[in-house]
Amino acid sequence: MGNTPDEKELRREERERRVMEERGWTWELITGDEVSMVEFGNLQLLFGFAAHHNIPSLYSVAESFAKVVVRCSNRGSLDAVLLRVARNTGISLGDAYVRFSAAVAYGFLTLDHRYDLRPANRLELVRTSRRPGPG
Repeated sequence: MGNTPDEKELRREERERRVMEERGWTWELITGDEVSMVEFGNLQLLFGFAAHHNIPSLYSVAESFAKVVVRCSNRGSLDAVLLRVARNTGISLGDAYVRFSAAVAYGFLTLDHRYDLRPANRLELVRTSRRPGPG
């Protein structure tokens, strides 16, 4: 919101950058006014699904899980979609929610943050074509 960070905030940012760099990860400062309340709520829900799970260990399964989600019908609620995917992949609904959260975290699935993500709501994804264009 245009506020200039104080010394404590600047030290924290530098510490975060350094830790992320040591891990080979990227770091980006996102200020509160760059994230809508809907997006914040959606990400908070995903965090709840993924809490207490080893998300880094799920990278490859999240990638393959996302491919199934994209191919699967998104008819019905998030709960209904993930239940279909869980049945197709032989995992529990709880595991489907964890893998869904990891797939979003790793960018294999992109939520449409114009809509509230809730188990009873329709799953709204940003669908991008990864097929190369002509030429």
